[in-house]
Amino acid sequence: IPVIADLPVGQNLQDHWATILSFELAPNIKPFAEKQVDESQIKNYIYSKKGVLTSPQGVSVLAFLNRKEPIATGNYPDHQLYFWEGATYPPEHQLI
Repeated sequence: IPVIADLPVGQNLQDHWATILSFELAPNIKPFAEKQVDESQIKNYIYSKKGVLTSPQGVSVLAFLNRKEPIATGNYPDHQLYFWEGATYPPEHQLI
């Protein structure tokens, strides 16, 4: 396979740590898993390309952040934050 572009992919790869916060939803709020199969959401996506199905895997907010004084070289962010709707299933009960 001929090399088209020799890019530094994977260099300076660091650990990806995560903090997950779970919240109990109010009874009138549907979990994301239910929203994904809701008929009104499916129609909303098909006809207007809007709604929860437009977000990849429930990611509703994505942020790329840089420190005041970057510690790395290159044209990429120091931090990347994802905020998504999801579900966690503890052994005793479902939170979301």
